[in-house]
Amino acid sequence: MEKKVIKLSQQYFVNMLIFLLILLSLIVSRSSFIAQEYKSIFMWVYNIVLTLGCFMVIFKHETVDESAEKVLNRVNNIIWLVIRIGLLVLAVVVGAPMFKEKIDLSRDAISVIILLFLFLLTFLKYILFVYYDRKGL
Repeated sequence: MEKKVIKLSQQYFVNMLIFLLILLSLIVSRSSFIAQEYKSIFMWVYNIVLTLGCFMVIFKHETVDESAEKVLNRVNNIIWLVIRIGLLVLAVVVGAPMFKEKIDLSRDAISVIILLFLFLLTFLKYILFVYYDRKGL
């Protein structure tokens, strides 16, 4: 029996969707502009997609060949640069005394900022991988 093989780009896309759904569920649970009956529907969709994402572990993942390894190396270098810049900006905004007086950030706001940053990282990794994979090195 042949196992289903999941491509790397599909893996990155699923990771991106998981972070998006976690971010949206946090925003929906904290917001007051969405009616209560729609919140439960959204949570069901979130749970189903999260379960499907967890089942992705069962399938065999694509082996990384030489060209994909080079693409991943380039993409990871770009992602690490973005992570360093993002964490530096977050540390300055959250930790600097001059910003604490002007910007009042709650724990929920900081968690939404971090989740948004993680979603942007996974989205950027997916887009860069697909771009460099099609373009070639």
